Amino acid sequence: MVCHNLPVHMRYQLENVYIASIIPGPQEPSYYYLNHVLQPLVDDLSHCWSPGLQLTCTALHTFGCLVRCVVVLLVCNLPAARKMAGLAGLGKAYGKFCSFCQQDSADFKNTDISSWPQRSWQEHLSIARMWKDAETESIRQQIYGTFGIQWTELLWLPYWDPTHFIVVKAMHNFFLGDLQHHCQNVFGMDAEEKLDGSHIQPHVSNSEG
Repeated sequence: MVCHNLPVHMRYQLENVYIASIIPGPQEPSYYYLNHVLQPLVDDLSHCWSPGLQLTCTALHTFGCLVRCVVVLLVCNLPAARKMAGLAGLGKAYGKFCSFCQQDSADFKNTDISSWPQRSWQEHLSIARMWKDAETESIRQQIYGTFGIQWTELLWLPYWDPTHFIVVKAMHNFFLGDLQHHCQNVFGMDAEEKLDGSHIQPHVSNSEG
């Protein structure tokens, strides 16, 4: 973890970065065990938000001050983001591939953003609590299969909104070509223009002939 109050040129220096937790291997944890890994960290973060940390003295406050800490953005690759936020994985039959909207994977070619039904923080939290409070594993599976949502320890943080705070990190989005792949191969936005600029040939994927 890093402190974003620090200037950018200092933020990622080794002395200003600390290990918050280590997830044991050899495989990545399941949804169930991931919550156990997150719990101690979330407990500390909850205390850092309310009541906060009372510092006895700082460079600008001789008599100390109250500091509050928040974790806002969840920055990781897409499979990890879905698991950390309590959302169904992309390979599940639930079919909702986006963390911000309810667009169905069967209609993935629809690029009209105004028609995409948006996710709601309140609805997400309500369903997650329903999953957490379910009396049997069978009921939990029904809730998860219907809504693609289950409880994550991050939801104990009263400010954390999974419908707005999930970010695909730049390494995957730009440097590894995720954005290029989605634009060219998924949405068919690749184009080849003639020298005179009079015609644009739209991209046709292999699956379409």
